[in-house]
Amino acid sequence: MRISIKTFVALLLVVVSLIALVLSSVPTIDQVHHNAMNFVLQAAEGSADQAQYVLAAQLLKLRKFGDVLYKAAHSPDIINGLQPWHLVSWAGATVSANDFGVTLFRQDDRGFVLTAYNTIYGIRRPGYIFLSNLTNPGVSISTGFFSLNFPNIPGNLTSPWIVSNSSVRFSLQPVGLAVTQPNRTLSMQWVGLTALQTTPTTVLSLLTYGGPIHVDGNASKARVDLLCCLIL
Repeated sequence: MRISIKTFVALLLVVVSLIALVLSSVPTIDQVHHNAMNFVLQAAEGSADQAQYVLAAQLLKLRKFGDVLYKAAHSPDIINGLQPWHLVSWAGATVSANDFGVTLFRQDDRGFVLTAYNTIYGIRRPGYIFLSNLTNPGVSISTGFFSLNFPNIPGNLTSPWIVSNSSVRFSLQPVGLAVTQPNRTLSMQWVGLTALQTTPTTVLSLLTYGGPIHVDGNASKARVDLLCCLIL
């Protein structure tokens, strides 16, 4: 079968036209790709800026909270008799609302840790605070959920406190060592990111704002409490 010259030329013109059309669309495709990449990069930068803004707001809120609690802890003694309820009254609602943590302990490592949730199992109870009682440091720790408001009803009426073996001594942890440094220039200051081992298998990362408290505002007194406000 023979193809006429006219038909061959017509087919050739169609092929050339299609090639020209494809070639003319390449810049457009490249521009679309470029615009898409710019959109992705701008979205990523926007997300990073937003995350940075949220973190900065959290750090500012934690610092203000720590400064208020620092003044409150001087007088009266808010863990007087090693009872946590004044501390819960002062700090519980803010800790619960912002996922902060608060640790107030004596130099002998006895004291309390307040968190919004069970830091070992990740369990949360709305309207309650998770309280860790460090009354037997280096040997055991007592934990339990308690309501935020007086009379601080336990979440478990049958067994308000669960006692677990724990070798943790807060003053020997990196954050405790940083807070107790004698050459500190500020009463409350940022400690930075440190690790806290709460059990042999559980390690938390902490961003801490803390400092020493001279009870009743008297620096000559032997007893000094150590306050840490934490982002867990």
